Amino acid sequence: MKFSLQDLAFPAYLYNNVTFDPGILFVVLNPDDRGQERVFWKYLSVQVLNSIKFEQKSFTFSFEPWKEIIHTAESVDAFCEHLNKIIDHHAFVLQLEKRFYSKEDLRKIVCRCDTLISKNLNDLKNGGASRDEISSWMLTRLEDLCRSVLIFNATSMGYKNVNLQLAWELSILSAETRYLGMFYKGLSYVGIRVPGEGQSERLMVKYYDFLWRIRKFLKENCELDVLKNLENFLDYKDELDKEYYELVATAIGTLSASSASVTPSRYYVQKKLLFSWVLSVIMRSPCSLREFMRLNSTA
Repeated sequence: MKFSLQDLAFPAYLYNNVTFDPGILFVVLNPDDRGQERVFWKYLSVQVLNSIKFEQKSFTFSFEPWKEIIHTAESVDAFCEHLNKIIDHHAFVLQLEKRFYSKEDLRKIVCRCDTLISKNLNDLKNGGASRDEISSWMLTRLEDLCRSVLIFNATSMGYKNVNLQLAWELSILSAETRYLGMFYKGLSYVGIRVPGEGQSERLMVKYYDFLWRIRKFLKENCELDVLKNLENFLDYKDELDKEYYELVATAIGTLSASSASVTPSRYYVQKKLLFSWVLSVIMRSPCSLREFMRLNSTA
């Protein structure tokens, strides 16, 4: 359903930050026909507000079918659930920076973060400080790096005068860039908290895949070749890692040896996975491999 709003005063009120409350537009069709009313709603997010051309006198909104509140308890409950999500979403967006950055500023920030993180990655091989301590140094640069990449992503979509609020919302609207929004939200949650002993390294292991994808994004979309030595972080295996991989190798060998004894009548396909995807998981992180093996193990 589409509706043309002829007066843009309400969205302009929200766009100019007159209120910090989330704005929801309700459209009621057939308001005078009792029992025949149709109610549609739309959350006026930062992304929606930035898509409105306020110099024009009207704007046409599109409403998906699931944004209609029908006369059932289930529909009302579903709308209330959406409201709770909107509240959490809006509260997080309000905390994000409103400052605008030029592409030159973003490049400088990314290059600065790359220099510091790459130095830390080299220090992993040189010894001296512990892996946990070096990881804690790298963690301090990740938020600046992710913030810059988020805004780079928005500008690559054709948006101008982009701040972090708009950039974050745009990232979560696309399956290809949702990882950026989720990564930044996780970093914001950690904030200025000081991780406990051993936790910094665990966080870096968790964030490794995000950094791998950020490196790929910057090279393909911004012509920035960063984090060239990212794999240095995985050039480390303790005795527990060694024992783990030996167990995996033994299990695979046992399975290969016993596969010939399986008769056709007992054979079935439990799960199909693309080999290229499995290989990418293994290449990126041994910790991702562990999770893969855990999720795909049979009882």
